[in-house]
Amino acid sequence: MSTAPLSAAPAALRQLIDELAQLPGLGRRSATRIALSLVQDNQQALQRLIDRLAEAQKIAPCPLCGNPTAVLDSLCGLCSSSRRDRTALCVVEEVSDLWTIERSGAWHGLYFILGGRYSPLEGTGLAELPLDRLANRIEQHEVGEVLLALSPTVEGEATAGVLLDRLKGMNIRITRPARGLPSGRSMEAIDGKTMELALGARQRVG
Repeated sequence: MSTAPLSAAPAALRQLIDELAQLPGLGRRSATRIALSLVQDNQQALQRLIDRLAEAQKIAPCPLCGNPTAVLDSLCGLCSSSRRDRTALCVVEEVSDLWTIERSGAWHGLYFILGGRYSPLEGTGLAELPLDRLANRIEQHEVGEVLLALSPTVEGEATAGVLLDRLKGMNIRITRPARGLPSGRSMEAIDGKTMELALGARQRVG
């Protein structure tokens, strides 16, 4: 596959490369290879990608937990499932953390996605975290256990401290995964078996 200088490429191709290069995990060289492959070698794949992106525009956060759902203003598959334990709520930082826990098969309750972690240096303070919405969710849905499944990092520990302080005094059991999760790693980097063991032996902290 040829790799002509970008100055020789049409504007539409350069713009496609620019957009791809902004995606997480893709550098400019990888973005260039992908773009050239799509427009030179695989027009069918390009059309499928266009169709999937059009469908993705309909995806929105679940109004209850924040997990992506394909129907606007409707609950996601987890929140609408009658097989989930509605008295147990797992709090995670990001959607990818929810998916990591689901892959382990160790949690059968529902979820609440914070959409970030407490890190004032990164611009995420108390005002940016949905603390009141979490408290309302617990009260309105008669939650009995809240599992704080946050990343074993400095920021994750700080977030756990903020949540413990906010939920203090509520009539709930607050737990955290058992010690043993690799320190300093994101939740999505933890393998399923390790996650299963950590959640199965979770410890009460409040």
